Amino acid sequence: MSHLGDGFEACPKLPNLSPTEQITPENAKKYKDENQDETTAHIYCVAPMEEARYAETIRQFEPDMVFYQSRIEELEKKVTEADEQILSQETQIFQFDLMVGRMGQILQEYQQNNQTNNFV
Repeated sequence: MSHLGDGFEACPKLPNLSPTEQITPENAKKYKDENQDETTAHIYCVAPMEEARYAETIRQFEPDMVFYQSRIEELEKKVTEADEQILSQETQIFQFDLMVGRMGQILQEYQQNNQTNNFV
């Protein structure tokens, strides 16, 4: 089994790192390598067994994710339809407002031209 390695073969090795010390985002600057990408890769490196466990967890939740994604899409569609309906109603209200305003102008012109009738 020793020929398999520790699961971190793809991870860059950093000098002066004790086996018990862990690299965290807080102390990572202390262990910066010449190559920043390698240091970042080492910090976020995952052992194959952990990767398999993560993949299995993702597979377990995948049906839920698909369901929720389709539900989100349905709700987004409903929101879009509601927005379109509101815009349509706002247009109708604006047109009605213009019509009422024009009727007010006509009434005012009529009152100015016919001082004998009082509509107020």
